[in-house]
Amino acid sequence: MNDGVLAVKIKCQEILEDLKTYYPDQLKYNGTMKMIYKQFELALVKVDQRKTLDVQFVSSCVRMFVDDTADYMHPLVGKMEKTAELIELYNKRVRGGNNE
Repeated sequence: MNDGVLAVKIKCQEILEDLKTYYPDQLKYNGTMKMIYKQFELALVKVDQRKTLDVQFVSSCVRMFVDDTADYMHPLVGKMEKTAELIELYNKRVRGGNNE
């Protein structure tokens, strides 16, 4: 597994764990936090399959999170933004066929 794949997987897993920690009740019903959770779960599946990811999903998740919580400074916002950067690098590697 190359570093790009691992970096994206680690960040996505961190986000999922943070959502479980900070918003456990909100993950039990359909709403913003559950939608964000499902998006990052799907990203993990796609990374495992070495498929490219639409980096815009991260921006959408950040927007939904901030709209829902009004917490621009929450650590999850920074983690999601970092994940977007890592996804862009990952996508370049996947498109370039560099899947060592």
